[in-house]
Amino acid sequence: MTTKIAALVDALGNLVRFVLLPGQRHDITSFDVLIAGIACLAVIGDKAFDANWLRERLADSGIEAVIPLREGTTGHAPHDAEKYKWSKTSSAPSRRFDASPRATKRPTPASPA
Repeated sequence: MTTKIAALVDALGNLVRFVLLPGQRHDITSFDVLIAGIACLAVIGDKAFDANWLRERLADSGIEAVIPLREGTTGHAPHDAEKYKWSKTSSAPSRRFDASPRATKRPTPASPA
């Protein structure tokens, strides 16, 4: 038997809440528990969170859905690709330190005089 960890993080990648799921459960089943009582302007999620009911619920609450469309999904505007990139830098625990612009820039070699 396996276990999944679903996590909600803020814009800086700080853990807000997490929930354990059975490994065979779909990620989207964690959404209601994770978002309960949370106020936000946008939700960034991967393709596993591409569901009509979720997009409609977010829109009804005035929350932007930054979720890429799965192949074959229609009827929704494409996600904001620039905002989606944020999830790859600031909220991914393995890349937590990459959120700082100073940490991601390499030193520029001095030009010859």
